[in-house]
Amino acid sequence: MNNNSKLYKIFFLSTEACKCFVVCLSYESLFEYLNELQGVIASNDILDGKMLVDQLLVSGNAANRFLSIDE
Repeated sequence: MNNNSKLYKIFFLSTEACKCFVVCLSYESLFEYLNELQGVIASNDILDGKMLVDQLLVSGNAANRFLSIDE
């Protein structure tokens, strides 16, 4: 298990629109562990597609709560 396993939870999806959904479980910025997160996703054979990120604890329940990252 990775060192940052308590920073996020990944849900792998079987849709074309979005390959995975990531819930940030920490107040830390997503950019602190983005490279590791992308590595974990790539290790599950997801090399392209969209990743939807819920960063409620970082940004609050605001318009910028969700973000989409293209892999």
